[in-house]
Amino acid sequence: MKQTGRLKEILESDTELVVVYAIKEHVRDLLKSNTPEAFAAGWEKLSASVKASGLDEAKSLLRTFTAWKKELETYCLTLAGQCPK
Repeated sequence: MKQTGRLKEILESDTELVVVYAIKEHVRDLLKSNTPEAFAAGWEKLSASVKASGLDEAKSLLRTFTAWKKELETYCLTLAGQCPK
Protein backbone atom coordinates (compact mmCIF):
# COMPACT_ATOMS: atom_id res chain seq x y z
CA MET A 1 0.00 0.00 0.00
CA LYS A 2 2.84 2.37 0.72
CA GLN A 3 4.11 2.11 -2.88
CA THR A 4 0.62 2.64 -4.31
CA GLY A 5 0.19 5.75 -2.21
CA ARG A 6 3.56 7.10 -3.28
CA LEU A 7 2.76 6.42 -6.95
CA LYS A 8 -0.54 8.26 -6.62
CA GLU A 9 1.23 11.19 -4.97
CA ILE A 10 3.81 11.39 -7.76
CA LEU A 11 1.22 11.12 -10.52
CA GLU A 12 -0.92 13.86 -8.97
CA SER A 13 2.01 16.25 -9.24
CA ASP A 14 2.62 15.87 -13.00
CA THR A 15 -0.13 15.73 -15.62
CA GLU A 16 2.21 14.65 -18.43
CA LEU A 17 3.50 11.81 -16.29
CA VAL A 18 -0.09 10.62 -15.75
CA VAL A 19 -0.56 10.44 -19.52
CA VAL A 20 2.70 8.57 -20.06
CA TYR A 21 1.89 6.16 -17.23
CA ALA A 22 -1.54 5.45 -18.74
CA ILE A 23 0.05 4.73 -22.13
CA LYS A 24 2.51 2.38 -20.43
CA GLU A 25 -0.42 0.55 -18.86
CA HIS A 26 -2.09 0.25 -22.28
CA VAL A 27 1.11 -1.29 -23.63
CA ARG A 28 1.16 -3.78 -20.74
CA ASP A 29 -2.46 -4.70 -21.41
CA LEU A 30 -1.76 -5.10 -25.13
CA LEU A 31 1.13 -7.45 -24.44
CA LYS A 32 -1.12 -9.58 -22.21
CA SER A 33 -3.54 -10.20 -25.10
CA ASN A 34 -4.34 -13.85 -25.65
CA THR A 35 -6.82 -13.70 -28.54
CA PRO A 36 -6.85 -11.79 -31.82
CA GLU A 37 -9.93 -9.89 -30.59
CA ALA A 38 -8.23 -8.87 -27.36
CA PHE A 39 -5.16 -7.73 -29.30
CA ALA A 40 -7.32 -5.65 -31.67
CA ALA A 41 -9.17 -4.05 -28.75
CA GLY A 42 -5.91 -3.34 -26.92
CA TRP A 43 -4.40 -1.90 -30.08
CA GLU A 44 -7.33 0.47 -30.54
CA LYS A 45 -7.14 1.57 -26.92
CA LEU A 46 -3.39 2.22 -27.19
CA SER A 47 -3.72 4.07 -30.50
CA ALA A 48 -6.53 6.29 -29.24
CA SER A 49 -4.61 7.07 -26.05
CA VAL A 50 -1.44 7.99 -27.92
CA LYS A 51 -3.28 10.16 -30.43
CA ALA A 52 -5.16 11.95 -27.65
CA SER A 53 -1.95 12.57 -25.72
CA GLY A 54 -0.36 14.80 -28.34
CA LEU A 55 3.08 13.75 -27.07
CA ASP A 56 5.77 13.36 -29.73
CA GLU A 57 7.48 10.58 -27.77
CA ALA A 58 4.25 8.61 -27.54
CA LYS A 59 3.62 9.05 -31.25
CA SER A 60 7.13 7.79 -31.95
CA LEU A 61 6.46 4.75 -29.79
CA LEU A 62 3.23 4.06 -31.68
CA ARG A 63 5.05 4.30 -35.02
CA THR A 64 7.54 1.71 -33.79
CA PHE A 65 4.76 -0.53 -32.51
CA THR A 66 2.91 -0.11 -35.81
CA ALA A 67 5.99 -1.28 -37.71
CA TRP A 68 6.09 -4.37 -35.47
CA LYS A 69 2.33 -4.86 -35.07
CA LYS A 70 2.09 -8.28 -36.73
CA GLU A 71 5.13 -9.55 -34.82
CA LEU A 72 3.73 -8.24 -31.53
CA GLU A 73 0.42 -9.97 -32.16
CA THR A 74 2.16 -13.22 -33.07
CA TYR A 75 4.26 -12.98 -29.91
CA CYS A 76 1.20 -12.42 -27.70
CA LEU A 77 -0.80 -15.23 -29.27
CA THR A 78 2.15 -17.63 -29.21
CA LEU A 79 2.72 -16.93 -25.53
CA ALA A 80 -0.99 -17.44 -24.83
CA GLY A 81 -0.83 -20.82 -26.53
CA GLN A 82 1.97 -21.89 -24.19
CA CYS A 83 0.11 -21.08 -20.99
CA PRO A 84 -1.36 -24.10 -19.18
CA LYS A 85 -5.15 -24.23 -19.27
